[in-house]
Amino acid sequence: MRVVRLFFSSERRIRRQLANLGLAGLIGTLSAVSAHAETPPAPDLVFPLDCSVATNCVPLTYVDHLPGPGVRDYKCGLNAREQSGLTHIALQSLADVDRSIPVLAAAPGKVRGTRDGIRDEGPEYRDADGKSPPFCGNAVEILHQGGWISRYCHMREGSILVKAGDDLKPGNVIGYAGWSGNAPMPGLGFRLKQEQTVLDPFNGKPAGESCTTTGESLWSGLPPSLSDYRDIIVIDAGFSSTPQPLLPDIIRGYHRQSSLPVTAPSLVFWVLIGNVRPGEQRTLQIVGPDDRVIAEQKHLERDASPVMLLHTGAARPEKNWMPGTYSASVVISREVNGQMVHINRHFDIEVR
Repeated sequence: MRVVRLFFSSERRIRRQLANLGLAGLIGTLSAVSAHAETPPAPDLVFPLDCSVATNCVPLTYVDHLPGPGVRDYKCGLNAREQSGLTHIALQSLADVDRSIPVLAAAPGKVRGTRDGIRDEGPEYRDADGKSPPFCGNAVEILHQGGWISRYCHMREGSILVKAGDDLKPGNVIGYAGWSGNAPMPGLGFRLKQEQTVLDPFNGKPAGESCTTTGESLWSGLPPSLSDYRDIIVIDAGFSSTPQPLLPDIIRGYHRQSSLPVTAPSLVFWVLIGNVRPGEQRTLQIVGPDDRVIAEQKHLERDASPVMLLHTGAARPEKNWMPGTYSASVVISREVNGQMVHINRHFDIEVR
């Protein structure tokens, strides 16, 4: 199987080179040769979420390349869901869902089936019988040449624009991103599969195959926000005057003040972190206009979580807040493959 997969990876590069040189006629010869191989080559993929419309697209989880317990994504990092072949691209809140972020057909093909009618309430949704939603939520499946099937999960209720039997071209809008099914954040789940083989579109390798093997991306283009891999994912951050902001409210788009009055009852800095792992060390801090620390939280994490809300803050002083710029920072350290990786992000807010 490995020889076959390497052959297809090479064939993909050769096809692109021939097309660039205007030697399209030789592509037919390549196709005839590959027809005798065991597994048809996967299609080149258009990125399935129109991130030019979204405030920000965040790569939350990649395909898992570790066959046993634990996770490893295609970069051997920890941003995967155990035994999952789904790539999840997160939106920062349901406010982005309301803006109708288009979901696009990743390659030419025919619609195999659809599912709709599941409310955009994430994994907490229960139907009239008290049942949890299907993992994929509202979804579309497209059959491509060679028997490959792309699946689009967690789409917005009532947004699916295609039906079984429809022929599609790459980039056709098939619906809109949502928060249906077992999704930790609003956005889109994407999977490419043929029979029992699930491919990671970021390196073209099967799920479960070691992350140390090299591969070639199936994407024909990536949004800028997904081009650079990050070991630690900060989904979003902001400020609130509420002492204890809650994760469901953050996901719904609340607690994102661009400025605060000097009379605000609290000054709270919050951060959404993806794929939290035990052993992480975190420090959140807010510094006032006079360079004094007004709030700080240090924590050593004991639990794993696909998404975690962190926050720190302070109550209003007796004489109100000092006007000016308040600076907040989040510092996170995580061990990945025996090495410590770090992030240090800064955010500001004006108090008037």
